[in-house]
Amino acid sequence: MDKRELSIVVILVFSLFIAFSVLPSVQASTFYVPDGYETIQAAVEAASHGDTIIVRDGMYIENIDIKQELNYSV
Repeated sequence: MDKRELSIVVILVFSLFIAFSVLPSVQASTFYVPDGYETIQAAVEAASHGDTIIVRDGMYIENIDIKQELNYSV
């Protein structure tokens, strides 16, 4: 490998390192109602794309306002 090829490899590796170090960490979270949150609304407000909200058995009397785009299943 000559100096030019080595330089290109070093630049590519360095560029990939920089690109991945500045990207935000993406990790889905799981929110539990009522264990972590007292209301479903509080869990919805804390959730981001890709997160899961698990609603435990119980009676929940509340209005839920979903202002962000979420996927949900019942």
